[in-house]
Amino acid sequence: MAEEDKYQEKLFTQKGLNKYIKKYEKIFYRKYNQDDYLTFKLRADKFFNFCRELKLTFIEIPRRDNTFPEIFNRQIKARLFLGVGCELLLKSIYLKKGYIINSINKDKRKEFKKFIQKKNISEPYKIKEIPKRFIDSKNTFFMNYLLKHLHTIFQLKNNKRFITYIKKGFEVARVWRNKEAHSGIGYHNETNDLSSALNMSIINTYSIIFNEKVSPLIRTAYKEF
Repeated sequence: MAEEDKYQEKLFTQKGLNKYIKKYEKIFYRKYNQDDYLTFKLRADKFFNFCRELKLTFIEIPRRDNTFPEIFNRQIKARLFLGVGCELLLKSIYLKKGYIINSINKDKRKEFKKFIQKKNISEPYKIKEIPKRFIDSKNTFFMNYLLKHLHTIFQLKNNKRFITYIKKGFEVARVWRNKEAHSGIGYHNETNDLSSALNMSIINTYSIIFNEKVSPLIRTAYKEF
């Protein structure tokens, strides 16, 4: 048997595969610091530009209507680009404001719970408050967690305006991403309200957090904060 065949036979036992994947995953392990916010932002910029290049106006398509397959396919791409871009942008915001995006190490959660109780620390956690021994380099917080504490990051007094002009669009992007990545449902009706909410969230976030003016991602009506 050739050496390559022997290697493949050894590798693709379950034990060998687990070892191979674990070694490969380590490439992406990292405990993120505040300076890393720019890397996340630049990647978010790229995904948002992918969406802009589609030059898309979301329109309502009947559930099982194949009249507009090309537009339908572009919408799928746009929802994925927007969903990934929004998650990257949220992580960039957290880091820029000095909050951790890495999960807490599962093996140290009991010790961590005692630590934050003693120090009177609450979520979301500041990078400077949490010793690195508690940080899990393998995982970052899910989008749900980032959205749950987003009001703390923005520190806006008017909660209704925050939900309308900032959070709503990110929630829409989360649903869109999950639908395209995890659902077997082919159809997806859109409304101008959802597209406008997403535009508002992105444009207002860039303005408030990064002091940048950006163009809409979807060609539809929107309001600035």
